[in-house]
Amino acid sequence: MVKTRSGDWEFSVARGSSNVGVVLVHEVFGFDSYIESVADNLAEAGFWGAAVDLYRGKHAESLEEAFGLRSSLKEPEILEALQSGLRLLKGQMQDGGKVGSMGFCMGGGFALLGACNLDFDFCIDYYGLIEDADRVRSVKGPIQLILASEDERITP
Repeated sequence: MVKTRSGDWEFSVARGSSNVGVVLVHEVFGFDSYIESVADNLAEAGFWGAAVDLYRGKHAESLEEAFGLRSSLKEPEILEALQSGLRLLKGQMQDGGKVGSMGFCMGGGFALLGACNLDFDFCIDYYGLIEDADRVRSVKGPIQLILASEDERITP
């Protein structure tokens, strides 16, 4: 795992052996050792992983604090961070590399937001939501949604 910057954003990057990478987005409490372990696990499986710290070093201790940090993020800033991760991985991988977005809960929604607006090759979304489902029409690659069928927040 290597800490590096891309644009105004800090990333933890785990080098893979394949030509496929993932920009990882943490859940609502913030960047932590879990998201770094996901990047490490991806690298062990051969994939590149670049985990972004959207809260710039802050980590919530309560759900209330987490929602406060989340509400401070604006869409252009989120997309800038994801674009920086996309550029970072494309710059480190061989030509023709495929880069997707992946996130957990809040991060899953941001990963999907990124796939709707940026040139990601795929998206893996664990429990993330976006407010306007029609935005998904602009996604260029495949999407894998990991959701619960009995979750009341998930609608067709």
